[in-house]
Amino acid sequence: LVGWRDFALSQPNSGHTALASLEKKGVVGVRFDEEDQFYLDTSHKHIVGSGNMSIITQNVDGLHLKGGAEFVTELHGRNDRLVCLNCGHHHCRHHFHDLLDDLNPEYLQPDALGSRGMLPDGDGDVEDQNLDMFIVPPCPRCSIGILKPDVVFFGDNVPRS
Repeated sequence: LVGWRDFALSQPNSGHTALASLEKKGVVGVRFDEEDQFYLDTSHKHIVGSGNMSIITQNVDGLHLKGGAEFVTELHGRNDRLVCLNCGHHHCRHHFHDLLDDLNPEYLQPDALGSRGMLPDGDGDVEDQNLDMFIVPPCPRCSIGILKPDVVFFGDNVPRS
């Protein structure tokens, strides 16, 4: 409720759109099925998916895609997607926050959580207070799992795929 909505409103800047333009012109990126002679070790080809790779980023904001890039590898995941820690199913964070709003209307007021704004990682900076009544729904697929942003947190490993 605090942090995510502002984070989701972020827009690409001129750097994001410039990279997308260069990608479309074929100036950046490789097509692995055309570049076998360039790569001595092609064991990575099975994880590339489309066979194209242009932009490799550690950012989790999705701004390269919003800026028009098509072939983006997001090493640290995506903050607009949630993953269930039990069944691994992915969920849209926008829909989840709509559900949080519906379940917790008393927390929708801007000062309800004592928000001090958004932190650089997109989390809301809130005052310590009693959140015992705050309802966090389980995974809609398995009904028992906890959902977390589908990002690599400090100390986590980057997924192989």
